[in-house]
Amino acid sequence: MTNIKILDCTLREGGYVNDWNFGKNVIFSIFSSLLNSKVDYIEIGYLKDNLVFDIDKTLFSSLDDVKHVLPFKNNLFLMINFGEVSVDSLKNTDFGLSIAFKKKDYFQALEYCKKAVQKGFKIFINPMSINLYSLNELKYIIQMTNKIKPFALTIVDSFGSMNENEIIEKFSFINENLNNNISLSLHLHDGLNQAKSAIKKIIEQEKNREIIIQTSIDGIGRGVGNLRTQDFCDKFDCNVSFGSKTDYEMEIYKICASKNIHPNYAKFLIDNNVSFLKVDDILSSISIDFQTVFNKQIITDLI
Repeated sequence: MTNIKILDCTLREGGYVNDWNFGKNVIFSIFSSLLNSKVDYIEIGYLKDNLVFDIDKTLFSSLDDVKHVLPFKNNLFLMINFGEVSVDSLKNTDFGLSIAFKKKDYFQALEYCKKAVQKGFKIFINPMSINLYSLNELKYIIQMTNKIKPFALTIVDSFGSMNENEIIEKFSFINENLNNNISLSLHLHDGLNQAKSAIKKIIEQEKNREIIIQTSIDGIGRGVGNLRTQDFCDKFDCNVSFGSKTDYEMEIYKICASKNIHPNYAKFLIDNNVSFLKVDDILSSISIDFQTVFNKQIITDLI
């Protein structure tokens, strides 16, 4: 399966659990372990403008900051949330970029991606919550991606709310219409316990295009977490462990995913020790306008 690659996003996605404060030594240990495990690509954190750099965190104010923490290697990527980094400040092309954006921003974000590629960056285009896009909107993204010619386009299931059929349908549609020389990546949060089976069928189906599965150590990440690196990496060798969420936490995140509601609502309920018996009614009371964008006041009023 030489066309199947792994991107580990522990140092970026795991920050939703520990506020990106891994500690310098742990950052280096994770990085070294992933290199030893022969992971193909590593997402090493977030890039943000106007940030005070902290050597213990995987948040970086410039691409040069990374070199204070990690040695340069090929196939390292930093994530940018669209709107948080000026394209004019992007100057060091040693590192690749994963550019994520919300549906409301996709026109402007694709122009941003185009400029980043023109500056020589290797990029992932990451439309968040891809299940929210209409067929015509998705067609437009694919058409623009073919013109931009990035390294990869990512199917992002931000809330873990896509079932196996939905994942496979999205993959098949994009795979049929995306230029063959562009890799297709999958960043899935397994809220419905169907992401692994979908990945298995995709691997069996596609033998030509490079497919990149995004994972993290122990599945650390937002909501129910990610697919686990150790489940997809033959030579996994890491002495850092993040454990797992409790049954109570997982059940609340899964209820959130089943309703296609932002996982930060689940986190708020967990942090406030809300009874599991009340969770379904509370989440069902969130109006549709606020389900996919976290609003602290809304959920506070409901509990």
